Amino acid sequence: MPVSDKLIDAFIEDFREKRERTCRHGRRECRFVRGMFPIPWFGDSAAYGKAGNRRIITVGVNPSPLEFADGPDAPFALRELPETGAAAFLREQCDGYFGRHPSGWFDGMEPVLRAFDASYRAGQRTNVAIHVNAFSGLSTDPAWEVLKGRLGGDYEDLFGGFARPELFYMLMWELEPDVVVFGEDARGEMRSCLEHGMRPARPEWRQKAVCCRPFG
Repeated sequence: MPVSDKLIDAFIEDFREKRERTCRHGRRECRFVRGMFPIPWFGDSAAYGKAGNRRIITVGVNPSPLEFADGPDAPFALRELPETGAAAFLREQCDGYFGRHPSGWFDGMEPVLRAFDASYRAGQRTNVAIHVNAFSGLSTDPAWEVLKGRLGGDYEDLFGGFARPELFYMLMWELEPDVVVFGEDARGEMRSCLEHGMRPARPEWRQKAVCCRPFG
């Protein structure tokens, strides 16, 4: 079950809208977006969706700024999002992530995935898992937690200027997961948002969700 081009285009539109936007809190100013394109998911979506695969998704907050670090070991090629064929380019970048130089963060989730006979890497286990982010496919500069601190914990500002959780829900509806594993940070951020009155509609897949803390 591949992610639709229509939804990928929605992530691209969000990226192009916000890539030059900055936020300010007092004298502090920071950019909302780091990197050359959004990251709707990490991992082989075709292998994830193959017939008979138990569909397992892990969830974080938003992509790390280190995903676009310079150097030969950068997980993503530092290439501009093309004006034409952008959805196909982005699909290739996301699907091929674990075949390049993935972040060590994902190593901490592998023991959790093994409980479901799954791995992010095709061929390692029976099931192939992928990773998505609950608040945005955009990488922040600085990282989310630092950005939130610079905004003084102002969730209205953070959500109004940056986060797009509805894209996360749309992605989850298309991916139809059997198991959803929340990283500890994502679980905590979701709880904070609920406490601040930001209560999106509860989709059916949430009934299947489990919360796990990354190992390592």
